Amino acid sequence: MLKGKSMAPGDEDREAKAAITKDLERRCTDPQLHDYLQKATALLDPRFTSLPSLDEASRVRPYRDLTTEMTEHEQQVHAPS
Repeated sequence: MLKGKSMAPGDEDREAKAAITKDLERRCTDPQLHDYLQKATALLDPRFTSLPSLDEASRVRPYRDLTTEMTEHEQQVHAPS
């Protein structure tokens, strides 16, 4: 019953997504912030790898960058003093 017409995507949903996208594009112009947000999303949202708006390189980059950062951190922690 809940999944009836009231839960179906409508024009309001598309308009809301368009408004959110426009707002984020205006506010999130810093490349470092964009990279940070992609890394956070990749870790926290299991749908990240299946987002149709991302190409393959954009899907892989956050995982590669995080792996590199973790490896570098681990090497610093265990480096002889």
